[in-house]
Amino acid sequence: MLLAGRNRRTLTEREKRIQRLSMALLLAAFLLFSTAVGILVLYLLKSALGIDLLPGFSFGVWGWFQQEFLR
Repeated sequence: MLLAGRNRRTLTEREKRIQRLSMALLLAAFLLFSTAVGILVLYLLKSALGIDLLPGFSFGVWGWFQQEFLR
């Protein structure tokens, strides 16, 4: 059986704590993922524009991206 919809039951204090913890973990995971993707996009944009912040150093992401996606 699959149930969907809003939970209208009153929750116990333990269930409320678990719900808050679950929401906090979900939000933290989403923010972490979004931040990582944002940093990756900014790094790729920086590399595409030829901006070299640390001369002689590279993470290798731009080379990998060019090899895999910009053939």
